Amino acid sequence: MLNVCVWFPVVVAFSMAAAACTKDNPRSCADGTCSDPAFPFCDADGAFGGVPDACIAVSCTPQAFEACRGDQAISCSGDGTDYDLLQCQLGCDVAAGGCRECTSVEQCSNPAPVCDEGTSHCRACRRDDECPSLVCAQESGACVPESDVVYASQTGIGQCSRSSPCSLSRAVMVATTSFPSPIVRLLPETFTSSLRVGQSQTVNIVATGASIIPADASPAMEVTDGGAVTIRGVRLTQITPISCKSTVSARSTVSLRDAALFVLGNTVALDLSRCSLVLSNTDIEMNGSEIVAGMADDTTLHGDRLNIHGSASHYIFASGSRMELQLTNSRLVDVGFALHSTDTAAPGTVFTLAQDTLAFSLQSSLGCDTTPSAFLKVRYENAIIASLGPFDPVTGTNCSFTNTLLSRQSSPPSGTLVGDPEFVDPTMRDYHLKATSAAIDAAVPSLYGLDASVDLDGTSRPQGVMPDLGAYERVP
Repeated sequence: MLNVCVWFPVVVAFSMAAAACTKDNPRSCADGTCSDPAFPFCDADGAFGGVPDACIAVSCTPQAFEACRGDQAISCSGDGTDYDLLQCQLGCDVAAGGCRECTSVEQCSNPAPVCDEGTSHCRACRRDDECPSLVCAQESGACVPESDVVYASQTGIGQCSRSSPCSLSRAVMVATTSFPSPIVRLLPETFTSSLRVGQSQTVNIVATGASIIPADASPAMEVTDGGAVTIRGVRLTQITPISCKSTVSARSTVSLRDAALFVLGNTVALDLSRCSLVLSNTDIEMNGSEIVAGMADDTTLHGDRLNIHGSASHYIFASGSRMELQLTNSRLVDVGFALHSTDTAAPGTVFTLAQDTLAFSLQSSLGCDTTPSAFLKVRYENAIIASLGPFDPVTGTNCSFTNTLLSRQSSPPSGTLVGDPEFVDPTMRDYHLKATSAAIDAAVPSLYGLDASVDLDGTSRPQGVMPDLGAYERVP
């Protein structure tokens, strides 16, 4: 016989009937479970549906992190129809996007040796001081072990370890006579002796926070007779910060980046002969009226992201044969060129400047009035050359131009256009571009294969359709 529940409008009858007909609520998960596949997730704290202990339907992005529930991370299931709970050993953090991977650097190791305070995840190192050894291999993001480093201190007399550093000269000797050659780490101090590297010596130096200011008149860095130096992070202060020369068949080589040069007095800042010098992301501050670089026979100078400035007119001076200058993404303030080529055969001497901003407030020459020669080329590409005074920024006719903006010019050379580059504040030497500048999105692909992927500020190019002219890329 079929049982029928009859409801009576009295309290006693209601209670009796309810007791006789009790059944589970499929939308409740007070017991921690959800039995209906259409509502698979128990929203225990009501964070998703607003009702605690309610089973809810789920539609989410597979594998995406959703929220933290105490020390549990809630993430979307693989098919996007449910949420998975993961117990986090180090706790859950919304900023970390789920479970914390680390809370201290001791929980991280190469190739991700740094615990990021913002994300609580291990990541690659970015700065030297993030590593116990004070040396970050920035190309890989790994911290270099202390065992692969020799340490130099101004007052060092020890065994070249971090706890017992040695002198600068001894650190160079140890590095150049060991195999494999360790990195030399100049501790963040002021060194009063010159860095000297000679014949057959090759040394890799990290000097973040260190300065070299010789007590005598010697160059701050002196590389001779085929010596080779790679160095980053240093500040060099001297009458001649860098001397790079060779009297043997092998050229001396220097690679310097993330550095600063402060030039004292009226002299040659970069004294180069039979040298290959590469400068990257380097500030060169001139004090007085000096020669920025003096180039002689068989010298190559490649500079990217250079800021060359001072309080007077300055020159890059070249006299000899087989010389090459290449400057990209750089800012040159009152820097002209004086070129005296003695080449009589190929490859000759070639100067190429691309994506540079050259600004003149004083009368200066770009070197376009040199004696014509089939073996001398001076080329400008995607550059801005601006006169801030009542004179033409280009004198002479012996340079070639490609897509270069001149602020003024009575007789514009072929390959140039004349117009206001619209600098943000030229009187304060701020040569960034205003939003209305004609230089924006105006660059063309390089004829010479030169890199324009990063501007002087480190901003990636292009920010628009094409890179901007000059050293700075405007960020919309």
